[in-house]
Amino acid sequence: AVVDDLINTFGDEIRAAPLAKGFGIVAWIAPGLFLVVGGLIIFIWLKSRKQPVDNSPAQLSPELEERLKSELR
Repeated sequence: AVVDDLINTFGDEIRAAPLAKGFGIVAWIAPGLFLVVGGLIIFIWLKSRKQPVDNSPAQLSPELEERLKSELR
């Protein structure tokens, strides 16, 4: 009875959490939806920024190659 009287006096804003009906459902679903969509956007953005790795061996000039061989002996 006390809770009903407070709600009648001050409205639904006095509740700590919205009711899970009507527009209150949006208040329950929206944060999770924003979190999932934001995570997907960040994941796609990070995936697109990834630079391709060049696995081909570096080409050395003949002088550097000869110097490398002589120093490794």
